Amino acid sequence: MATHIRNGAGVVTWIVDADDHDELLPLGHTDKLLLEGPLFERGYFSDSAKTAAAFIEDPKWLLRGSISHPGREGRLYKTGDLVKYNHDGSLAFVGRKDTQIKVRGQRVKPGESEAVLRSHESVDGAVFQRLTDQELWLVAFVTLREGDGKIPQSQSPVDDKTQLKQKRIQAWEEDFDGETYLAIGATEAENIGRDFIGWSSIYDGSEIDKVAMNEWLDDTSGPTII
Repeated sequence: MATHIRNGAGVVTWIVDADDHDELLPLGHTDKLLLEGPLFERGYFSDSAKTAAAFIEDPKWLLRGSISHPGREGRLYKTGDLVKYNHDGSLAFVGRKDTQIKVRGQRVKPGESEAVLRSHESVDGAVFQRLTDQELWLVAFVTLREGDGKIPQSQSPVDDKTQLKQKRIQAWEEDFDGETYLAIGATEAENIGRDFIGWSSIYDGSEIDKVAMNEWLDDTSGPTII
């Protein structure tokens, strides 16, 4: 959930692609926050290595400028914060880059994903690992509570479907043996509905003979209500 943090105070705020600082992003896009201003121009005191790691200089879009502002040189601080611009130009804080992993264009928070896995009753521990082979993979490793490493049978999808089917059958039987069957048994044979208009054969679709249906009902209604 994004947190509204308003505008920068004494600094100019920029949002760029976290993987390419030369790409400036428009309203609505979430990515890395850069800060520009006199508070950050000098970098870290007597620590050029730390300054080089935390700052970028002269990104292409800053040198290029815009219609209303000429291009310029500048040193910008990489906050590591992931933010986005609201429609009024204010900022909304989304998270930290160092706690997120970008996989196939989607940002994933390993900590949140691990918490979801650990919430399962069969999972004792969970950890996400970022693997890089020819492409980036995000792999989850879990340890189970069961000593033999097997998921309890009650968690089997096949078992769950079987139990659900049995419950539905039982509910139907209880309903039929209760209200439905008792209602049929309390009905006089001559009052049982004989409206066969629109009835058709399931074999060839032909209209069912009404005389035959009435004869069938006369033959079967007696035993039904006993």
